[in-house]
Amino acid sequence: MDQNAAYDLSRFEEKAKEPKSSVVKTPQNKPKKKPHTMRIVSLAMVVTLIMTAFIYSQMMLNELTSTIYEANKDLSVLRSENTRLNMELESKTSLKNAEEIATAQLGLSKMQRSQTEYVQLTQGDKVEVAKQQSSFPGLDGIINWFQSLFGKIKEYLS
Repeated sequence: MDQNAAYDLSRFEEKAKEPKSSVVKTPQNKPKKKPHTMRIVSLAMVVTLIMTAFIYSQMMLNELTSTIYEANKDLSVLRSENTRLNMELESKTSLKNAEEIATAQLGLSKMQRSQTEYVQLTQGDKVEVAKQQSSFPGLDGIINWFQSLFGKIKEYLS
């Protein structure tokens, strides 16, 4: 080699590479991530359960709505029947109807002035209190004596 370093081209020459141990990695067959079948099955069951509950609630709602409709229909019929019966009752109990029955069927007539009779009382009102008589006349005295005795004892103790 030349001592001239300005043109030292050996620096740019490729150096012989040391042979490296070549270990070839074989690709491992990684198990592909399979979807968790248990999760999918449980999710499907939950969705099915929710849909079933929704359909059942809609069915019950429909059934209750039809029941309410029928009940309202029956209520309307009963109210009209009630109105009819109240009108019939009023017609049978009216004063005009009662007067007609009294004159036609019972033979009654309206009272005349000549039929009115006045009653006058000349004495004032009085109130009389009857005496109570015991079946044993001496018993009243004994009862009164005991009552007065108990009354005096009660006064003394108070």
